[in-house]
Amino acid sequence: MKTTKIIATLGPSSANEQEMIQMIQNGVNIFRVNFSHGTKEDHASLLHLIHHVNTLVDTPASILIDTRGPEIRIGTFENGSVMLKKDQTFTFYKEQKIGNQNGVSLSQSTILNHITVGKEFLANDGMMRFEVQSVDHEKMVAKVLTDGKLSNRKNLTFLKVPMGLPYISQEDKEDILQAISIGCDMIACSFMSNLQDIIAIKQLLNTIPNHLKIIAKIEGEEAITNLDDIITHTDGVMVARGDLGVEMPYQQLPILQDKIVSAAKKHQKPCIIATEMLESMIVALRPTRAEITDIYQAVKQQAYAVMLSAESAMGKHPSYTIQVLSSILEEAEKYYAH
Repeated sequence: MKTTKIIATLGPSSANEQEMIQMIQNGVNIFRVNFSHGTKEDHASLLHLIHHVNTLVDTPASILIDTRGPEIRIGTFENGSVMLKKDQTFTFYKEQKIGNQNGVSLSQSTILNHITVGKEFLANDGMMRFEVQSVDHEKMVAKVLTDGKLSNRKNLTFLKVPMGLPYISQEDKEDILQAISIGCDMIACSFMSNLQDIIAIKQLLNTIPNHLKIIAKIEGEEAITNLDDIITHTDGVMVARGDLGVEMPYQQLPILQDKIVSAAKKHQKPCIIATEMLESMIVALRPTRAEITDIYQAVKQQAYAVMLSAESAMGKHPSYTIQVLSSILEEAEKYYAH
């Protein structure tokens, strides 16, 4: 049996009783509910479903909730997405309205007070780039620097630009309190950067009885700078490679992962490695050689857990993907047992 834990994100492909039971039997230890997607009703339904499934299995899964964090997302489009071409202009509006080929709303308009003409920003986990052409209190007009598809509620990344957002939004507060009332075990805190963020979370948690473990998601330069402080005052950390690979130079990502895992071991705290562990298996029945080696490396580094996102939430065969992941972990652990 493997000792490295598996965290699986629930979504349209996996949020049903039969699939979840199979996933647990194939090696899932923890189910993740990502609050960045869906409504409060969706989140409550998932939490209740996990509790129900746990009554049907011999080894119940723990529950990890993942906060939205202080982020800026776009609104929605008439047809769910638009295709943007390099050099066209595209507008981001303070006003909340349905988006189209010419523009879309911002979830938070505070960025309009901080960003300046000429600044670049990213969308779709860094796959699309924009440059600010003009900005006022109502809108931001940007030039598209890379072709791409922009779809509903994608996040925007503003490098080295203060967003002017409180660490815990009203939405996050409501999400966390609802999850505690239904029942959960761990909270993954998105974009945690410093001790003040930890204090803000703990002050909220102190308002209601709970036994939540706080997992700090390491996603940016400030978090790397304050790594020892963050690990000291939380219960564990996550190498959130999606945003970390956007906020920091991508060629540094393996070094940063090694640094975070080493720091967690030094403080005797668990470390989770996340993002694109088996990305190809969203559609494929077989992992790539690079993915297999990546999982092996996580075992070599003695990571506490590895996490699947879209692979289990939206993939074609989530329970089989868990089976594949378990088999790779078991094989790697056999080698290191010697």
